[in-house]
Order: sequence, then C-alpha cells, then structure tokens
Amino acid sequence: MSAESPHDPQPIAPVTPLRHSAAAEGPDRLLGAALRQLRQERGMTLEEVADAQEISASVAKLSRLERGQSPVKERDLRDLLRHYRASTEQQEHVAGLFRGIREARGQAAISDLTPKWLERLILVEENARSITTFERNVVPGLLQTPAYARVLVRSELRAEKAAHDEVIVNWHVRQRLWRWEAFEQRTEGDLEVIIGETALCQVVGDRAVMHEQMKRLREVAGGPRVILRVHPFVGGSLLAPRQPVTHLVYDDGGPRELVYFETIDKAVYLTSQAHVEGTRERLLHARDGALTRRQSQKMLDDYVAKYAEGRDGSGEAEA
Repeated sequence: MSAESPHDPQPIAPVTPLRHSAAAEGPDRLLGAALRQLRQERGMTLEEVADAQEISASVAKLSRLERGQSPVKERDLRDLLRHYRASTEQQEHVAGLFRGIREARGQAAISDLTPKWLERLILVEENARSITTFERNVVPGLLQTPAYARVLVRSELRAEKAAHDEVIVNWHVRQRLWRWEAFEQRTEGDLEVIIGETALCQVVGDRAVMHEQMKRLREVAGGPRVILRVHPFVGGSLLAPRQPVTHLVYDDGGPRELVYFETIDKAVYLTSQAHVEGTRERLLHARDGALTRRQSQKMLDDYVAKYAEGRDGSGEAEA
C-alpha cells in the first residue's frame, strides 16, 4: 500500500453511519430524476407545476419528489404524468420504474433498462456532492477518447450482432462523450476515479489508440476537476471491488448515498444496505491500495512514453 503525501486529498466520501433504510431509498432518486426529466422536457419550472390546478403539491413537495427525499405516491405520479402530457410510451416506462423501485424494497438491486437510462443516470449524478468510481480492467466511459470508446463499444455489441451497425455504434460513442460534457458543466461536486493498472497496459485497439487514451488520462490527472489514481499490480489491495462500481454521496436532503453498476445498456442500482456498505468498504480498500496522485501521474507519463515508442510488447490485437 502507498502512503498519501500531505499534498494528496483525504478520502472524498468517508464511511458514515446510515439509517437502515437508506440504501433502499436511494433508487427513489431514479424516479425523481425521471419526473424532473419530463418536467424539463416540457420547459416547466417547479413553480409553474405547483400552480397547476390538477396538481395538489407545493414547490417544496415537488422538489422533495425530484430529489428522492419523499417517496412518490401513485396518485401524484398519475397526476404529474398527465400534466406533463407524457406519451403512452413515457407513461409505461415511468410506471414500470415506479413498480420496479417499489418491488425492489426487499431485493438486492434494481435495474434501469428503460430508454434514456443514461440521461437519467446523469441527472442522478448531477446533484451528488461526491462521485467515486472504480474500474479495474478498462478506462471508465467518462474518460474514454472517441477512438478507445469505439473499439470497446464494438466489442460489447458483438453479442448483440450490432458491432457493424454504425448508427448504433456512433450513438453509444456520442453518449459517452456527452457524459463528459455534462460533467464539465457542473460547478460543484468532486469526482474521484480509481483505475486498475490493467486498464493502462491492456491494449484496446492499437498502440495509437492507447497513446491517445493515455495522454487523455494524463491531462485529466493533472487538472483540477478530477482526482485520478492508479490501483497498481504491486501493492494494490486484494479487497478492492471485483467489478466496476460508482458510489454517489449527497447532502441535499434526499437519500444520503447511491451505488450503481453500469453496462452498455443499463444501470443496476443497489438497494440492499449490506451490499451498499460492502461496496463502500471495498472502495475504501481500493483507495488505500492506490498510488498517490503524483505517483499515478508518473505512471501515466511512463505509459504515454511506452505507447509512443511502441514498446508495450502486447501486439495490436483489438480488445
């Protein structure tokens, strides 16, 4: 394990005691984000919605619903969908989300498979005080270059036989780029990214793709917006998460935290308190085993030089 220097930040999201139902309430933010999405698409303010005759809710209540601070009641949901003039398809998707969250109270997780799931995920991230993400094997989507993302998207779509459909591939690549643009527009909130060294040495595409991607990571690592640290082969923690995971912490009055896993076509939100606490602990182990920011920047410099000189020795096979 590596000791932090005085110049390195303290952990962004320390373990804090939470009431037993906190994890189960976390996905309420998901439904709140869906309602906020519909309202914003109609160009309405909270005040305008609260003033509507058919809506029996104050601005404060609507704000709580959109933050996930108050559970959405079926009648409120029905009235809001009607007021937002939601299409039949939109009503079915939001109603399905409502049922899924309600039924997931006693389960370990809930999956958001509905259209615009990524837009909703970005809305959920928007109000987070801190975001911590861990990825062991590849560069997280938020930090991928277009060329790197394109190779991964094609690989992920092979199972669906859509790897050669340029429309689908381009859509997924644009979504990843759009996500970074959305992050850059944030004025508050911290982002900490912990990347396994495997993601640096595993060739995705070819050396040119990797060289560009390493330069991108080095640029981000040296900037003020992102705390980027590498979890190394030597000295890393064996107790770090086994799969990619993101942990969100809030201080806006809604549910305190939210944990999710992400695939190419959905997000899976944990609703089990034990699973959330276990994931949080594993992220702390990943932090403890990661290099300092300066050490991580030095390692990225080495990989930038390595790919520039073609000395990775891994060949040019596509991932």
